[in-house]
Amino acid sequence: KEENTNAYINLIKNLDIDILGHTGSTRFEYDIDTVVKMAKEYKDINMLSLQELLNSNIHEARALAIFIMLLQVKKNPYEISKLYLANLNNINNWDLIDYSAPHIIAPYVDKNKLRELAQSDYLWANRVAMVSTIYYIKQNQHLTKL
Repeated sequence: KEENTNAYINLIKNLDIDILGHTGSTRFEYDIDTVVKMAKEYKDINMLSLQELLNSNIHEARALAIFIMLLQVKKNPYEISKLYLANLNNINNWDLIDYSAPHIIAPYVDKNKLRELAQSDYLWANRVAMVSTIYYIKQNQHLTKL
């Protein structure tokens, strides 16, 4: 577990890592609290670095980008939500979407954009739209239909 946690920390510090195991694997346990704490230390990385993480073939690199985007979104909401939407082809897993869409997309895009995502032929765009409705449900602003 410690070795895998250190691998994540090294990824945050050095984007030249080639591969890490998938977080969903029980053979690849790591300390998520340590990784999130480390991501907080890098919360001010620039958009170019976030884009580089999002472009990675490594799921965990994209997850780190999402963690950092969650930390940056209140400070720079429209730029972060725009980056997110521009990278839907790389934000392509249930975990990446489920913990980010209600915080990065729903508060900062209009309902027409959510409808567009819901009607897309792209599965992950549909998921972003659906999971984003959690934001509205928590605000007691139920959408009649997407």
